[in-house]
Amino acid sequence: MRSEKNRRSLLVAAILLLGVGSIIIFTVILWLSRGQSPLIDSPTLILAESIIPTESEPTLTASPQPTATPEPTIAFTSTPVRPFTYLVGTGDTLSGIALKFQVSLDSLKAANQLTGDTILAGQILIIPTIQAVELPMATPAANEYIVRAGDTLETIAAAKGTTIEKMRETNFMVGDSILPGQKLLLPDENPVGPNWYWSVLDGNRVAGYPYLLEKEKFTLRYQVNSFTSVDAEAVAGLVQNALDNVQSIFKINLSGRFTAYAAGNLFEPPNQYLRGRSFSSARETLFLYDGTGDPADQQYIIAHELTHLYMWNTFGVPSSVMISEGAAVFSGMNAISTSDHLSLKSICKLMYDASSLPNISSELGYSGHNYDLENYYTAGCFVEYLMEKYSPSQVGAVYPTSNYGSVFGKNLAALESDFEANLANQPVVQGIDPVAFTAQMDKLSLTYRSFFPSFSPNAKTLEQYRLLDHARLELLKGNLLKSDQYLGQFNQS
Repeated sequence: MRSEKNRRSLLVAAILLLGVGSIIIFTVILWLSRGQSPLIDSPTLILAESIIPTESEPTLTASPQPTATPEPTIAFTSTPVRPFTYLVGTGDTLSGIALKFQVSLDSLKAANQLTGDTILAGQILIIPTIQAVELPMATPAANEYIVRAGDTLETIAAAKGTTIEKMRETNFMVGDSILPGQKLLLPDENPVGPNWYWSVLDGNRVAGYPYLLEKEKFTLRYQVNSFTSVDAEAVAGLVQNALDNVQSIFKINLSGRFTAYAAGNLFEPPNQYLRGRSFSSARETLFLYDGTGDPADQQYIIAHELTHLYMWNTFGVPSSVMISEGAAVFSGMNAISTSDHLSLKSICKLMYDASSLPNISSELGYSGHNYDLENYYTAGCFVEYLMEKYSPSQVGAVYPTSNYGSVFGKNLAALESDFEANLANQPVVQGIDPVAFTAQMDKLSLTYRSFFPSFSPNAKTLEQYRLLDHARLELLKGNLLKSDQYLGQFNQS
């Protein structure tokens, strides 16, 4: 009886084993038919990947993100003709020099037989020039124009049978500044300018600048119906050049990412007189980009504001407004060293010779370039002196401490005395009357201070704003007569 039960149990067990074995074999065959191994937990991995939360940027439902389209760009030739040379200055980078002279990085390296990107101050580089032929370009859309070197808004308008005013309206510009390689929109039959809006500064910046362009090191945020929205890539190029510039000066790369905000109109009151501001601890920098200024002036203000963010996040919280603004001015002027703007040394020499140079050791006001231009440039000249007499690393060391004695071996008063002695020994600036220069600078500052508090956006005040901006630009180029002519037009408008 027991043996019979054992036989039955063995039979049941055998049947069960055969069933389980069949299931295992079937499962293996199924896995193999899918090209997978039963030892890899793919379903778990796929599930885990699908539920990882991602952060998304808040967007305005009324302003959807525009679809990205390839931007037409100048295709550079690598054949150098009539090359000229360039003396590398402190803070220059290979990519920055290529951008300044509108040549490709590869052609610049090839002309100088360089295999890397390292260059040294005092080094002489050959700058390959582009052949004087039509440059191959991506074909722009019917309503677009790609700016060429030498173009002005006036020449483009004449060539396209339209007016400067319509070009400004179509491209959401107040001024006349355009960049080589930048895309512009051509006017329709009857272009209608957009309604005015103030640019957010202290408020909700994410909502105020809902469009974005992601780059490797930063996010560029901008507004609908703004000059930046016409060609955001061109503006991002200025931001990247500003970053390259300051990193090359201090030889330290900025870690992490940051956000740059391009304001298409003046900042909301009471900050309408500002051209930019940085919220460095939040890694955010803002700058005005409304077509005013010129390409060098636009590059300057972006480099200036980005330097504030860079210094704070590289060396620490600034201990002195003067050193903070001086470093930003020096960096900004270094970024436009090949432009036709007067150099820092020339501006400060003119103020010194007119006995109008501010004392950097006193409590100077830094209420924005339009109001206190002479204070900004003096601080910039002082930092330039420290850079050249000592080193960028020592400027970085004194930035968060103001401990001049331990860093430079002299207190601030002694350093200021040395700085002024250095200015006294510099050559006189030829062709510019120092007293007339400083008088025009004072006149512009007073005009800005009376203009902005009562500014109300309309056709008349926007034209006055443009004329006043041109008067400022001509002053910074040393053209006192033209500056005064624009100021006269402003007063008569």
